[in-house]
Amino acid sequence: EKKEAEEMSAKEVEDWEQGLLSQASPHTVDTVWELPAVGHFLCLAQTALNLPEIVFFELERCLLMPRCSLLLSKIMSSLLSPPQRRATLHRRPALPYRRWESELRQRILGWYRAIGASRDQPRRAEQLGLCHQFFSILGEASPLEEKPFHLLPFYQRVWLLKGLCDHVYETQRDVQDAVLAQPIHECRESILGYDGKENAYIHFPHFCGADLRIYCQSPS
Repeated sequence: EKKEAEEMSAKEVEDWEQGLLSQASPHTVDTVWELPAVGHFLCLAQTALNLPEIVFFELERCLLMPRCSLLLSKIMSSLLSPPQRRATLHRRPALPYRRWESELRQRILGWYRAIGASRDQPRRAEQLGLCHQFFSILGEASPLEEKPFHLLPFYQRVWLLKGLCDHVYETQRDVQDAVLAQPIHECRESILGYDGKENAYIHFPHFCGADLRIYCQSPS
């Protein structure tokens, strides 16, 4: 009976896990190259951002359950904090979902307004650390004006987090210095090759560790 109960419990956990991972549809979590790219950045900037150790398995899943992920709350609390307040983050509780989601919504809206008001929009986006793919995935208006973060498609959630990481790196000197101070071979992903459509095949050995994952990154 004990063995039967353990098997039943293991199956329930497996079913729950599969149900959670299916929320990434039409993408699959293990093919989204942006996730290890985000994780790689957070690891390189861990001290400057005053973050706990980032575990790849947990990072992959935190965006699938944003309202109850403590890791995502800590990441957002840090990325949304002004640099001078980060040093004391570990003394305070992480921002709850509603609070960081509201702050994120205001931050993203500010980016859209700043770029919309600029005569040289590509240049302004570049100054904010935002690439054209950010806007092609999120649209001409912030998706957070229509829906809360947890109701957005998984891929848009990934790109909101990636955009926030890119912005912090580009606009905060202490974070940039911390990343660039790392050994050069740890700062970059490994490009394994390209196919006929110019897709790059990349690996993040310093973040993924023993979990061998090769990601396909399109040129656009």
